[in-house]
Amino acid sequence: SPVLLTSMIVLALVTAPISEELVFRAGLFRYFRTRMPRGIALIAPALVFAVLHVNWETLEGLASVGPLVMLATIFSLAYERTGRIGTSMVAHALFNLNTIMLIFAGVNL
Repeated sequence: SPVLLTSMIVLALVTAPISEELVFRAGLFRYFRTRMPRGIALIAPALVFAVLHVNWETLEGLASVGPLVMLATIFSLAYERTGRIGTSMVAHALFNLNTIMLIFAGVNL
């Protein structure tokens, strides 16, 4: 239905990037960055982020854990470099937009 489709798009392009970046970058990464070595502070929240995107009942998304860890690490580096959470929010939204466009184009993800 158009309402459901619109809701899913808003969720992917607005709600998820804002909430996930606040939790994983502005929250966990910033907290870890002051308490542990930089490498661990970059990887730990990225692993949690990636693992939470897997459906553990069907293992759907398991193959995306590695790429999502890399993506989340890049988001953390962008946040660290600019000092602005909006940078990683916009990058996250653009990544999700790219995924939506691929789905509409008929690419089997």
